[in-house]
Amino acid sequence: MTLTIGLKDTAASYRDKFIPYTLNQSFLDWMAGSVPEGRVIDGGFIYRGSLRKEDVKDRTVQLYLNVENGTLDYHPDWPKLTAISGLVEVDNADVTVNASKAKLYAMDVSAATVTTTAVEGGGIWLTIDAQAAGQSSDAIRLVNESALQQVVGNVFKQWQLDGQASAEVSLGLPLVGATRPADIDVAVQLQDTDLLMPEYRLQFTDVNGPLNYSSERGMYSPGLNALLYNKPFTVTVEQDAEQGVLVDFAGRVDMADILDWSQQPALSFASGETNMAAQVKVSPKGESQFTVSSDLVGVAITLPEPYNKTAEQPRDYWLKLPLLGEKPLLRMGMVDIAELQLRLDQGRVESGLVILDKMKNTRHEEGFLVVTGAVDHFVLDEWQQVLTQYTEAAEALAATPAPGDQEAAEGLSIKVRELLVEKFSGFDQRYENTTVGLQRWQDAWWLQVSNDIMAGELFIADDQTTPLIAKLRRLRLPESSVEEDLGSSSFESMRELNLDFSVDQLSLGQILYGSLAFELRSQQDGLVFNNIYGDLRGIVIAKDQPATLEWLQTERGEESRLYGEFAFADLGDVLEQWNYERIIESQQGKLSLDLTWPGAPNQWSLAASNGPLYLNIEDGRFLKASDGASGTLKVVGIINLTNIVRRLQLDFSDIYDSGISYDRIEGELILEQAQLNIVEDLTIESPSSRFSLRGNADLEAKALDMELIATLPVANNLPWIAALAGGLPTAAGVYVASKIFEDQFDRLSSAVYSIEGDWNDPQLSFVKVYDSGKKSKTAVDKTTAVEPAVEPVP
Repeated sequence: MTLTIGLKDTAASYRDKFIPYTLNQSFLDWMAGSVPEGRVIDGGFIYRGSLRKEDVKDRTVQLYLNVENGTLDYHPDWPKLTAISGLVEVDNADVTVNASKAKLYAMDVSAATVTTTAVEGGGIWLTIDAQAAGQSSDAIRLVNESALQQVVGNVFKQWQLDGQASAEVSLGLPLVGATRPADIDVAVQLQDTDLLMPEYRLQFTDVNGPLNYSSERGMYSPGLNALLYNKPFTVTVEQDAEQGVLVDFAGRVDMADILDWSQQPALSFASGETNMAAQVKVSPKGESQFTVSSDLVGVAITLPEPYNKTAEQPRDYWLKLPLLGEKPLLRMGMVDIAELQLRLDQGRVESGLVILDKMKNTRHEEGFLVVTGAVDHFVLDEWQQVLTQYTEAAEALAATPAPGDQEAAEGLSIKVRELLVEKFSGFDQRYENTTVGLQRWQDAWWLQVSNDIMAGELFIADDQTTPLIAKLRRLRLPESSVEEDLGSSSFESMRELNLDFSVDQLSLGQILYGSLAFELRSQQDGLVFNNIYGDLRGIVIAKDQPATLEWLQTERGEESRLYGEFAFADLGDVLEQWNYERIIESQQGKLSLDLTWPGAPNQWSLAASNGPLYLNIEDGRFLKASDGASGTLKVVGIINLTNIVRRLQLDFSDIYDSGISYDRIEGELILEQAQLNIVEDLTIESPSSRFSLRGNADLEAKALDMELIATLPVANNLPWIAALAGGLPTAAGVYVASKIFEDQFDRLSSAVYSIEGDWNDPQLSFVKVYDSGKKSKTAVDKTTAVEPAVEPVP
């Protein structure tokens, strides 16, 4: 029989009433879900054949539907066609859809053909051919939201496109038991499109060209043309045998644009343009990464050697960034020279590491850009300029962050960690095999240095008016540095330096001197070393009573001044530490002075000095000095009573051989025009005697003109009194009388001596036995006391 039915203005869902239920159930299920909605403008149904159930040989069923606003959801892995206007034809199990217009996402489909055909083995094959045009954002959705995503992964998932595109889609898909593999051919043509890759913070403009996929070649593009920072780039896409997708970029870049892209101040030292090649590789095995390579020809790098280069010099540069993982590690470097690592956390730079040469310790520190490794040489002045430029660049980037990258623009604090420097130059010195550390802290740099010469820290502030702080654990200067001429060039260079200095162990050559601290400041007429304190070979300058050293420019030329109080314990130990003979010992003492001398501080000499000195020494003894003592020690030897007693005619070997004890030595002296003058008397007190020294010493002529008044109380000095008076009986009488007339006997037991001549062999002469009081040396000659004939004491 033949049955013909016509339809008009009805819902597309009524087509199920005209599809025989005897067809393949899977096909019926596909038909029920693939055309869920639409409006039938007109349609027709034709049935030809027997009505007997078993007679199917000559039976045919045909259906056509003229549809508008229809939907074809043909496969769950592919986007459906919507807003279809066209003709749907069913011929038994074969279906053909010819659409004159439709929508693929928001793209306009100008022509589309969908067919299903039976294949051998009982399956059904679905074929789709369509042409569409519209927004490029929908074209990339065709890749990311279809079965293609299973093939290309997430390579294009974050890509954001804005522009126009056209697409040609040809699909062959197995349905209902067909085992034949899918045959896919998708060709997308991008037109005047902007491409944003947010994961890399890259934006290409004016993108034009094809982006294709085929079952045979995978994802590919022979060439997309685009602009990156207004410079032409070519992008090609390939898929390898392992289904890995390779996206290659080639073009020319300006380093200023790279700085803006990376937001890393370390790139502020590079300028110029160069060719570069980049690649995004997405592997199904999870080893996806982004790489960059360049020879840097055209780029100049303004860093100290060996990291600098001219624009003409080639230097191989590389970059690698894994595309998977929670905190990927971005690595870049120049081959065989240096490597930079940046640890990323959700697009923010968490930490960085600069490796110079090979280094085992590659530990990152959050918030820091750590520099480590080994270099042949390091010039501090050059790298200070680098640090200043780095800081300025970091501040500028923070003030104008890249869009959407405010956190990354804050930058990292730079830190040098255990950098091994074969030759280090800094502070007008050169050092070998130095370990350097550096850290940014509160608008300043902390520099740590350790080598055979010095070890400690330096604080270098950005504000040049803030003093440089040097805190050293040890410092070893060459012996020749003390004798070096500090000329006008040294004076002027030091005037530019504000320095707070301290060292725990100061050495000259191999000799340890001790600790020292001072504050160096510049003033209008010169330099001042304020707040000097420390312990230099037994000479102690207290921190609460610091000394001051001035280095001045006067009308007379350079002049130095030192004033302060210098304390010591055993003066004998101090003399030995300063390589002098141990001629005196003490429990404690101090020397206060205010001396000036012409020239630089290291040009000091006693004879050239002018100013007062105050001496106070307690509880010690004078020791026998050798005849070989010379120089400054001779000045100390002027008050050595052991030598004086030894020169007396009397036998006191049992006294002076073991040294003469004293309780106190006290007095004031003045240095003036190469003369050492004793103000009033220099007194030496002991349990059994008191000595007073007055007069002066000519430091240039090395001559003495002094008097010694020796007062020995009778009760404590019977041997001497007995010798003077003629024997023990007389001494006993003198002792009894001394207790009755104590003050008078004190005076009677005072002897006056004259000390004159060459201080290497002074003449000690007895003058008299009585002194009427403290007078000048010339006043002694006018005394009314009985004066014996003056005879030299051998």
